[in-house]
Amino acid sequence: MEQERTKRVYDLHAWTGVVCGLFIYVVSLSGVFALFGDELRTWEEQETRIAVARETAPVMPLLSAFVAETTKKGRLLDLSLNLPTGPEPFYLATALVKTADGPVITEEQRWHPNAGTVLPLRTKGLSYWIVDFHRNLMLDRTLGRFLVALSGIVLLVLIVSGLVMHRKIFQEIFTWRLSRSIRLKWQDSHKTIAVWGLPCHLMFAFTGAWLGLVIIFVPITAMISFKGDTGALIEAVLGPQPQPTGISARMFSIDEARDRAYVHVGIRPDSVSISLWGDEKAKYRFRYPPSRALISHAWIDISATTGRIIDARLTDKPGLTFRVNPAMTTLHYGQFGGLWIKFLYVVLGISLCLITATGLMIWLERRLQGSDARVFIRALSRTTVGVCAGMGLASFAIFFADKLLPDSAQNRISVIGITYFGVWAAAVLYALLRRNEYRTCKELFAATAVLAAGLPALNYIVTGDHVLSLLRAGHGYAAGVDIAGIATGIVLLLASIWIPADRLTRYADCKPVAAKRP
Repeated sequence: MEQERTKRVYDLHAWTGVVCGLFIYVVSLSGVFALFGDELRTWEEQETRIAVARETAPVMPLLSAFVAETTKKGRLLDLSLNLPTGPEPFYLATALVKTADGPVITEEQRWHPNAGTVLPLRTKGLSYWIVDFHRNLMLDRTLGRFLVALSGIVLLVLIVSGLVMHRKIFQEIFTWRLSRSIRLKWQDSHKTIAVWGLPCHLMFAFTGAWLGLVIIFVPITAMISFKGDTGALIEAVLGPQPQPTGISARMFSIDEARDRAYVHVGIRPDSVSISLWGDEKAKYRFRYPPSRALISHAWIDISATTGRIIDARLTDKPGLTFRVNPAMTTLHYGQFGGLWIKFLYVVLGISLCLITATGLMIWLERRLQGSDARVFIRALSRTTVGVCAGMGLASFAIFFADKLLPDSAQNRISVIGITYFGVWAAAVLYALLRRNEYRTCKELFAATAVLAAGLPALNYIVTGDHVLSLLRAGHGYAAGVDIAGIATGIVLLLASIWIPADRLTRYADCKPVAAKRP
C-alpha cells in the first residue's frame, strides 16, 4: 500500500512536471528579468541619465501648468506624480481625462528634476515588455494574471509532491555526484538545488499565485456581493472615496507638502497621487518605497489646500491582515532591502529554472537511452532545449531591438514583441532540426553569451557611454546593466563549454562511454 501511494505521488510529480514544466520555466526566467524592470530605465533611454541635484526644481508650477493644459481636453479624473528616484530620475505626471466625446484618455508629461525643462516622452519599450510579459504574458490582464497564478499553484504541487516522494531528500543535501553519468548529474542537481532553495521557491510560488488570483477574485466577489459593482467593492475595502464639494480653493504647494511629509516620516516619497484638484477637499497622498519593511504602499495624506496632515498608513500599524496583503507584491519582487535582495532573488530564480530544466532532463534521459526511443520523446527533448535555451537568447535579443530603434519610433513595443517571439521560435525550430540536443544547447548558450556580453558595446555605439563614464557620472543603474551583461556572458560561455557535445551514457548507473551521435 505504501509503495503504491509513493508511486501515485511520483506519477503526479513526474507528469505535472512534464506537462507544465516548460511553462513554469518561462514564468520563472521572465521573473528574473522582471526584477530589474525599473533599473533598466536609464540604460534603455539615454535622456534619463540624470544626476539629481540635492535641491531639485520646484514641481508645483510645472504640475499646475500641466493640469491647466490637460483640463482643456476634458474633466480630470485622476492625477499622479512620480518623484525623482535612482531608477527614474525625473518628474513624471500622469492624468486620466474624460473627454467631451466620452472616451477616457491618458496624458503624460515629464520634466528634468534640476532644470525643470520638459523631457520628451518615449514610447513603451524594453522595460515595459519585460515586466508585462512576466505579469500578464502580454495577454489580457485578467487572463494573463490567471495563467501566471496557475503556474504558481502548479509549482506548489510540484514542491509538495517532491518532498513527499523524496523522503530522504534532506539527508542527501550534500550528495552531488558530478563524476557519474549524465542522468545522475541531473538527478543530484535537481534534488540539491531544490532543497537549498526550498523556502524561497515556496514563497515565489505562493505569492505569485496570490497576486494572480487577486485579479480573478475581485470581479467574482463584486459579482456575488455587490451585483457586479467593482467600484462598490473597492469602496468597501478602501473606504468611501472623497467627493468634491464644488467649492474652489487655491492648491497648497506640493513642494512644501512634501517637505512636511519628510519631517513626519523621515524618508523621501517616490510618488504622490492628487485627488480633487482645485476643490476644497483636495488631497495629496504621498507614497513611500518599501525599502525599510516588508510592506508596500505606505502613505501619508496631506490636505492639498491647507497643508495639514490628515492621515497616515505607515509600517507601525498593527494587524496581521493589514500586513499580509500589502506584503505580497513587495515580497514577490524583492522590493525591500535594496539591490542585494534582488541579486539574491536572481540566484534563486535561476535555481528554480535549473530545477525545472533538470527535472525535465531526468524524465527525458530515462526514455532516450537506446535506439528505440520514440519520435515523440526525441521531439520533446529537442523542443525542451529550444524553449529553455532559446528564451534566454530572445530575452537578450530585445535589448538590441530596443536600443537600435530611433527614440521617435511609435511601434517600439510591436518590434520588440516580434523580435522576442521570432528569435525564440527560430531557436525552437533550430533545435528541432538539429539532431543533437547537447550540441544545440551548447550553441544556443554560446550565442546568448555573445549577445549578453555585447550589451556594453551596444550601449557605447548608440549612446557613446561606457561603463567607466557611466560610473563617473553617477549612473550606476545603467552601468550595472552593462556589467551584468558581461558577467552573464561569461557564465553562459563557461556553461556552453562544460556541457558535453554528445549523450555520453546509455544507462543511468554505468560508466561513461561514447554513444553514437544521433
